[in-house]
Amino acid sequence: MKTDFAKGLVLLTGLALSVPAAIGEEPKKPQQEGAQTIRIFRLEHAKSGSVQAILERFIPADGVTKFFLDERTNAIVAQGPPVAISQIAELIKLIDQEPLQRDVEEPTEIEMQIFSLKNRKLDDELQKFLSASVRNGSIEFDPGTQQVVVQGSVAACKLLERILKEIDLPKEAPRAAPASRRLRVAWLLQSEAEQLRPPPEDLKEIVDELASSGIGGIKLVAQPMISVMTNGTSFALDCSLDDPQAPIHLGIKGSLNERTPGIIQIQLSVEATRQRSESHPTKGPGSVLRTERLVSLSTVVETPAGHPVVLCVTPTGEHTSAFVVQAMP
Repeated sequence: MKTDFAKGLVLLTGLALSVPAAIGEEPKKPQQEGAQTIRIFRLEHAKSGSVQAILERFIPADGVTKFFLDERTNAIVAQGPPVAISQIAELIKLIDQEPLQRDVEEPTEIEMQIFSLKNRKLDDELQKFLSASVRNGSIEFDPGTQQVVVQGSVAACKLLERILKEIDLPKEAPRAAPASRRLRVAWLLQSEAEQLRPPPEDLKEIVDELASSGIGGIKLVAQPMISVMTNGTSFALDCSLDDPQAPIHLGIKGSLNERTPGIIQIQLSVEATRQRSESHPTKGPGSVLRTERLVSLSTVVETPAGHPVVLCVTPTGEHTSAFVVQAMP
């Protein structure tokens, strides 16, 4: 990978992250504020105004999670903790369904189904949400028996069935966090180098989001997997990466806390350097080794187990790097 890495600033998005502006500066201590995630949802079928109204009724008004409407692009901008953003993504996926295409010559088959809720209370808010979700049929509710009656197309009935499976879940018994987890740190690079591999398939959504921001041609530099304790015990990993110009040293250290099972706080520091031989006026060519710092970042992020999070996007010479962290489920 013929990449002329530079000692550039690390640009951070929505995270409490501090990075030295140049070599020689000490990293600032990571801030301890709650992690916030910003995500843009571009709707294909539903109207952004209607979806925003549904989300505001269905997502608790905790003062942390916020929605912003962009009618020009029919998009919803959501800001909040990673867990809330994941819930919002699931709800939007269920709401933003393609309308039924009716065939004039062959009328759509109409059917009626009755669904009984076992765990979730059929209150007014849930009724409003379900009514707005089913657009190709009629829906009635019986709170006394916890039953939902839908009459409409097969597609409408199947859509309601999928929604109810997502929200009518039993309350889980309290469980303890595992003693350890595997932590994955993926280094992605915008590069045309043939020796680099394509990114893993499970990071496709992140790669697509980077491409939509103008960062295409993403390759995988490395993705070390570290087994770490969940009680805040510090960990450190050092590894060497092959590079045509000079071997790259990658150092990763930090800690992982899982006070609430499934919700993980990760403190992480990543540094990548390499040594190059340079000529000395009196000692001759290749007699001096100079250490070049490629990347230096430090951050604190909170994320659900199994959910990959982009830590930062940073310029590295003529290219761009992105670091992704994931606490494996």
